[in-house]
Amino acid sequence: MNHLLRELAPFGADAWEMLDGEARDRLVPALSARRIVDFDGPHGWQRSAVDLGRTETVTGGTPDGLDARRRKVLPLCEVRAPFTVKLEEMVDFSRGATDVDLSDLDQAVLRLAAHENRSTLRGWPEGGITGAGAASTQHTQSHDGTPESFRAAVTAAVAALRDVGVGGPYALACSPVDWADIVETDDAGASLRRQLEGITGADVERTPGIDESLLVSLRGGDFALTVGQDLALGYLHHDGVDVALYVEESFTFRVNTPEAAVLLRRAL
Repeated sequence: MNHLLRELAPFGADAWEMLDGEARDRLVPALSARRIVDFDGPHGWQRSAVDLGRTETVTGGTPDGLDARRRKVLPLCEVRAPFTVKLEEMVDFSRGATDVDLSDLDQAVLRLAAHENRSTLRGWPEGGITGAGAASTQHTQSHDGTPESFRAAVTAAVAALRDVGVGGPYALACSPVDWADIVETDDAGASLRRQLEGITGADVERTPGIDESLLVSLRGGDFALTVGQDLALGYLHHDGVDVALYVEESFTFRVNTPEAAVLLRRAL
């Protein structure tokens, strides 16, 4: 038995396989940040921190006058999204039903994916995470949502990265609002999305959880998302009606090169 307590659920391995498959299908397209930054892991539930390779002085040293330094680490945060499934739905699954109502599971995994994206690309101060956008030392590029403005902002962002020696290709992590404007727009007979991908050399990624877009170098080594427990489903409790479950992960994020990302802000 492990910490997920799946053995205590009132259904068996086949039902867990179905639930895992549903979660995976929802998560893969939503976890945009993982396609943009370096992914380190999964390292398992017991991984607690990332070694930063640095130390800090222990004020006052030791009682017997020795100098002392403390190793600096970046702790992993555990994040959990609870949800429920109807026990009767799981019984119907055992009978062969293929239209099991898993809407609560779907919403839970999407909330967790959005949180991971937001923490990685914009930051999560409460969790001790500085995102790529918050750490950026680059000048923010503004746009008003028009094709000309989008092209100018992305071109300026690419130029800014190249000017400081940050090579490409570059991924454009788009807020859902910006992404909708981009994919719905044809300009001079050509898809705006394809034009922007031609400028950046990589995909325009719809990124749930962020409200401002970000251009990020894909050369590697600049940003790292470290995952201990990868996204997994676990069991809480059940009664005669509902089964309480959750989806959980542990992760942190570190910025190695603050100048390797440029924020794109929509001007009002």
